[in-house]
Amino acid sequence: MKRIKWIKNDVSFRRGNFRPLIARLDDSPFWLGFCACMTTQTFKEDVRRLAQAFGCATIEIKYHWDENGEATESEDSIVGVLNLGGGEYLFRQELPIPEGAKRKFREFAAEQIFPRCA
Repeated sequence: MKRIKWIKNDVSFRRGNFRPLIARLDDSPFWLGFCACMTTQTFKEDVRRLAQAFGCATIEIKYHWDENGEATESEDSIVGVLNLGGGEYLFRQELPIPEGAKRKFREFAAEQIFPRCA
């Protein structure tokens, strides 16, 4: 198993830190966020497993929002990740819809998210 290089951007992994994070693996065109509320420690572990599953060598992690509540990346550059179990993942973005309408998603293939890894 190869060693993964981490770029942490001043993220704190102290116990009880629930600030939302996003991650970019290798030189992916997208930032990834897991579709669940979790601690930064859990996020780090889940991202590590995802990187190993796709053979990625570098993980960059940062907070989704800064201290002032401003997004650190544009929403169209962030893709949600759902772990379906058994090594299967679903990658998708929620599309803007009128209020009261059914939610719609844009789904991505792994090759779109990890062009060098998959």
